[in-house]
Amino acid sequence: MAENIEILLEDVLIPEVMVLLSTLNAESKLQYYRTTLDESENLQLPSLLELKQRFESASNSYFYFRFSSFRLLKLQLPEAGIQVHKYDNSYDLSIDFPESHFDKLGISIADLQNSVRILADDLNAKMYCCGYEPVFNLDTRFFTNTELGPLSI
Repeated sequence: MAENIEILLEDVLIPEVMVLLSTLNAESKLQYYRTTLDESENLQLPSLLELKQRFESASNSYFYFRFSSFRLLKLQLPEAGIQVHKYDNSYDLSIDFPESHFDKLGISIADLQNSVRILADDLNAKMYCCGYEPVFNLDTRFFTNTELGPLSI
C-alpha cells in the first residue's frame, strides 16, 4: 500500500500563507480547492482579498488546495496537497504527497529538511516536522525542526 509523506508547519502567519498560495498558483496548476465553509470543489483560487476574508471569517475550519505540477523550492512533484487548518485564531499548514513522488525526486532527507526549514522561516512557523502520515506519529518521522527522526536514513 502506498503511503503519503506529510510536512507540518505549526502556527504560521496567514499573510505569508497567502503569498505562498499565490506563488504556487502562478508556478503550479491548481486542480481544486475546498473548505469546510464550502464543500464543493472550486477550480479557481479566489482573489487574495477574498481568500483573506475567508480565512479571517472561518472558525476551526480547514482549507484544502490540490496542485498538479507542484513546484516549491526543491520539491518538484507531479501533485501535492496543501491544507491550512484554522483553530483558536491560529493556523497550521501541511503539505502531503505520495511517497513514490518523493522517491523520484532524487533528493536526500537532509535536502528536504533544508527546504522545509526555509519554508518554515518564510511562514514564521513555530515548529515544523515531516514524516509518513499521520505526521503526529513520532515513530514515523524523518525530522522535527533541526533534529533527525527515527526514519531519517
